[in-house]
Amino acid sequence: VPSVAGEVVDVPIEANKALRAGEVLFRIDPVPYEAQVRAIEAQLKLSTTRLAQMTQLYERDSGRAFDVEQRQSEVDHLTAQRDNAKWNLDKTVVRAPADGYA
Repeated sequence: VPSVAGEVVDVPIEANKALRAGEVLFRIDPVPYEAQVRAIEAQLKLSTTRLAQMTQLYERDSGRAFDVEQRQSEVDHLTAQRDNAKWNLDKTVVRAPADGYA
């Protein structure tokens, strides 16, 4: 049972043939999951740049600590979202959990 939803685009196995654990059973279309990873990475890049700018202003006594903390929180949140999106992308390839037959 796949962990993510989507259209099955490839089924490289043959019916009633022995499978080993870890062999690919089927692949789900990765395009929407790849797009999600790219979108989050773009947001993360911008947020990281803003964090660096706010940190620099704070170190020069021209900015507020709150702004730095807020940007750091944003970066942490987007990093977690990116990690989750990458996990979803990885789950578009469904592998046999054990030796057996399909």
